[in-house]
Amino acid sequence: MVTEKEKDIAQEYLADKSIKGVWVNSAGELFFDEGLAKASDEEAEFIKKSKADQKESDTTATDKKDEAAEAQAAELKEKNLKLLAETELRKENYQTMKALVKFFEITTEDHKADTLITALTNFKETLKSV
Repeated sequence: MVTEKEKDIAQEYLADKSIKGVWVNSAGELFFDEGLAKASDEEAEFIKKSKADQKESDTTATDKKDEAAEAQAAELKEKNLKLLAETELRKENYQTMKALVKFFEITTEDHKADTLITALTNFKETLKSV
């Protein structure tokens, strides 16, 4: 028979894990597979993660994803700022200029090379004044 002590062991294990539950036997051994758990102890029980731990785990996972996304966005912005600084604004670099205008969400009348050159030159000046 699984006692409260074994159930507590399972809950403690689940606290910082992203899984929903685990099997525990009367010896306090934890299993992910029902068959293995039942083979070790017919009275093994499935212990679900407590609601509080589940919410905390979900929040923590979301926070980590948000932090990673923010870091990735900052890195991408830095990379594109460097590309902007290194790119000569001339017709031969049309594809790069077009990508930079799109990335920095610069509004232009059209997508002609001369328009992009003017828009990116103005954008560079704006960056210098900040």
